[in-house]
Amino acid sequence: MFLFADQLEYDEPMQEKVQRMAQFLLLFYVVAWLRAPVAEDAPANDLNLYRAVPLLVLCIKEPEIGVKRVAASALSDICKHSEELTHVVVENGAISNFAALISSPDTKLKRQILSALSNIAKHTLALAELVVEAEIFPDVFSGLQDADDLIRRNTAGLIKEIVKHTPELAQLIVNAGGMASIVDYLGRSEGHVALPGVMALGFTAAHSQQLAMSVIVSRGVVQLAICLNEEKDDHIRGAAVWALGQIGRHTPEHAKAIAMANLFPKLLEVGFRRGRSAEDSLARLVQTVQDGWNRPKPRRGPEDGVTADRFVLLAFDFSRAYDTIDHRMLHLKLLKLLPRCLATWIFRFLRDRRARVEVNGAHSSERVFRAGLPQGSVLAPTIYTLWAADLIETLRNASDRTDVLMYADDTATLSAGATVELAVARAQKSADALARWARHWKMSIAGQKTQALLLTQRSRDERGVQLLVNGTQVTGGTSLHLLGVTFDRLLHFKDHCDSLRRKVRPRTAQLRRMTGRTWGLREAQLRTVANGYVWGALEYAAGAWLPAASPSHVQLVERELLAAARVVTGCPRSTPRDPLLAEAGIPSAWSTRKTLAARTLCRALALPEDDPLRRVAEADPPTRLRSTTGWRQLGRSALIEAGAEGVTVEPRLEVPLLPWTTCRPIAFNLDVGPGGRRASSNETRREAARQHLAALPAQATWIWSDGSADAGVRRGGGGAVIFTASGETLEAEVAAGGLCSSTRAELFALRAALERVRDEPSPAPLVACSDSRAALSLLSAGAAAQTTTIGAAIWRTLLDIAERRQVTLQWVPAHCGLAENERADALAKQAATLPQGAVPSDARSLTRAVHRTATRQWRENWPDSFFKTIFGSTLPLPIPGEDREAAISVHQLRAGHWGRSLQYLHRIGRHPSVACLQCPDKRCPAALCAVCREEADVPEHVLLRCPALAGARLRLTGSIYVDPSRLRDADLCYTSADSSDDLQDKARRTLKSVLQMCVYMPALDPLLHEAPPNILKYVVGQYSKKPYGSRGTRKHSGHEALGLDPSPLVCEEADMASARV
Repeated sequence: MFLFADQLEYDEPMQEKVQRMAQFLLLFYVVAWLRAPVAEDAPANDLNLYRAVPLLVLCIKEPEIGVKRVAASALSDICKHSEELTHVVVENGAISNFAALISSPDTKLKRQILSALSNIAKHTLALAELVVEAEIFPDVFSGLQDADDLIRRNTAGLIKEIVKHTPELAQLIVNAGGMASIVDYLGRSEGHVALPGVMALGFTAAHSQQLAMSVIVSRGVVQLAICLNEEKDDHIRGAAVWALGQIGRHTPEHAKAIAMANLFPKLLEVGFRRGRSAEDSLARLVQTVQDGWNRPKPRRGPEDGVTADRFVLLAFDFSRAYDTIDHRMLHLKLLKLLPRCLATWIFRFLRDRRARVEVNGAHSSERVFRAGLPQGSVLAPTIYTLWAADLIETLRNASDRTDVLMYADDTATLSAGATVELAVARAQKSADALARWARHWKMSIAGQKTQALLLTQRSRDERGVQLLVNGTQVTGGTSLHLLGVTFDRLLHFKDHCDSLRRKVRPRTAQLRRMTGRTWGLREAQLRTVANGYVWGALEYAAGAWLPAASPSHVQLVERELLAAARVVTGCPRSTPRDPLLAEAGIPSAWSTRKTLAARTLCRALALPEDDPLRRVAEADPPTRLRSTTGWRQLGRSALIEAGAEGVTVEPRLEVPLLPWTTCRPIAFNLDVGPGGRRASSNETRREAARQHLAALPAQATWIWSDGSADAGVRRGGGGAVIFTASGETLEAEVAAGGLCSSTRAELFALRAALERVRDEPSPAPLVACSDSRAALSLLSAGAAAQTTTIGAAIWRTLLDIAERRQVTLQWVPAHCGLAENERADALAKQAATLPQGAVPSDARSLTRAVHRTATRQWRENWPDSFFKTIFGSTLPLPIPGEDREAAISVHQLRAGHWGRSLQYLHRIGRHPSVACLQCPDKRCPAALCAVCREEADVPEHVLLRCPALAGARLRLTGSIYVDPSRLRDADLCYTSADSSDDLQDKARRTLKSVLQMCVYMPALDPLLHEAPPNILKYVVGQYSKKPYGSRGTRKHSGHEALGLDPSPLVCEEADMASARV
């Protein structure tokens, strides 16, 4: 590259000089771009920047505009990497040259100049001050009014990078009129072009109350409200919410500005029906499209409803849907759907709501709200659902073969047809019907936010779809964003996976900032944060789209899981996939795909029979396309693998108990005193239970119930023994299901016992004893808190019994010698052998069974490796303790890629020798163990076979031959590696001393090069005897023992690695 740089100094014709200069700059541009991954770690003179950067700065002054552009672009890419590289550019006078070109008429040059200045200002306060001192303000504000989108974006980015540092710099921008310019720029920009301006407003407002007020005065809140309401991209809307939070957090006056912009309703929008989610609507959409595609191919011609379908998906958006609902019209609708008294109450609740504004102690007149729902109220989402109920019927009647999908105020229609023309015609009818409905009920459709997408597997069908929605022309695109998921034509979800990666990578970066090599969160905490913060974002509505995604796009999701796993474990990038995920406690995306598909299927089968999603789940259409896989097909196969074929899914609780249900005579006792703790002996626990039970009524009906499940997950049974107040003894046995948890079996036992005594006429108190604290805790939450069918059934029975007698539910310790409890346990085990076929299983138990099966299959299919030798098919536990460095070393050793291994360092080029710079061969001399020199120091050798560590293994385990399974013990693994580190450090220092001694004693040099290995070991041993004290403190080295000067350092680590010793 620098041959070009040298030739720039020769006297040549101008044209040839320009050509050579352009070649040099283009080459330097590529090099600067490629050094991005290592720029933060590499020194600034790695590319001779001290020689190259001045030439680039000189090129900025060249008259040729093309040279200026490429030079500015190269300098910009150098500055973006690190503060060190940026200082090299700044010290050569680049800022003053950039500032002189701020007003350049050339669009491309101006883009690069603004980008370079923002890359300089972003690193430190000192660099930002240097940019400001170049007197670029207020001239730079003209870029916010430019017609070019990139110039406006780069200008806003420069302002953002300056104002984020200190209040003083932000105040300088405000004093120069920057806030008004940014607000005006936001009004003329959208999408990614507007994002830097939104961030600039947020950074400015975050510094102080005065700066936040300057944003308010400049009408920044109004513009942020427009971004929040009209932008489609979630990350831009999220930035707007963040900026609004920075404005309103200072004082009540700042919060009033947010309130006066009517932003609280938008910020408080939450949704909607209990137990329903956006995933349900998306799952029905995906499976319906796949079923249409799987119809037979047309032979003679397309036949509607018989041959393969094409679909048109329309996503509508109502402008200010909650704020424009007319109260009187709503009252008319409610009278048709609800009892008159309830409809009247809701109308009075909404009617005559008044508000006024207070500004600096002055009050405005009251305003009566004659339309709109109160945002933030738990009643508002339900009212909107009732308001839009007739819209579903309207759209269904408008066109045949059109499905309606609604969630909150998001409405979408899916129109099917044997041909594209037929599907478009039906979609147009739906759009017309929606527009008529909106006009009739005084709603407004945001035509500019309406989206259209053609769903077809035939590439020749792919063409622009033109529809007219409320007078606005809508053109079909290549993707459509609905309920947080991006759809594409083939339902491969590539765009959605790319969007997820952009969303998750900053989260992984934040997770990386929470830990380091020697500091940070503990292992269990890192796992929790990664599971909720990273995997939680990837898993959104994944039950609908992940089973349908193509394998290559599922792999994109797994890449983000691997990135999070590397942060949790500290393992290098080259660590194999399966050991890495296992060490982090993160299941593979492929096994999670099965679990999510089964969960979606079970939840759909638990819905009422007339629910559209259940009809889709129960359908069994022909399967023609092998590459088209949905959640229904994958979920069924996963349930079969889990042994749940033919199992009935328990219906979900559609009508919960009323919140005001009273439970006056029902008491829950979840303790028997300090003696009942698990750590106490059986005698202590039994005595504590007896003493506590003695205080309960003796003349009562006593129930002792217990549940049993094989391994806690299958073949459940419940048993109970009942001692009535009249002296009668009853027994109850009940099957709890083929797939059942222990807690669920306990609930079955309690329900069976309560039903036996429900009709008992005795008014004596009732005491129910159970050894399941989890079951009693679930019931103690109250009647209205029950979300399962069996929980609600138990509470209904309790309420019936409590009408005539006192009820007490008491926890007792298990298996401590209580005769009644042991008798109930025997009945439960006997009940587990009863036929289970007729007993339904709940969706949660089925999902967990699939999860266990899928993860077990993943573990059993791990490739042969040192990690599998240690763990077999079990998952590692989190590393306990506070020592983060020890945890990282253990993870790397067990996963097979130890960062301190010479073989690993040589393989990645970090431990070269004279004979071999880099290779994967484990027999290479540079890869051999520095202690024994017998084989490569891979983790398996260090932990199991190294003869130099035999003493350490004997001391730690009692044997020099260690079973690999014992390495599951993290302390043993780390201690062995620590011993190896100590010996390697000792060997390196001894070897350096011997080689340095050879400089002073040339007669020994032939000996070291020609002697056999045993002689070499003897020579090294003679000069390395006892170089350390008993506690590891160094006494003297070999050359010091001979009285030699230790100052010359003639051998570096690379030379030592190639020495025969």
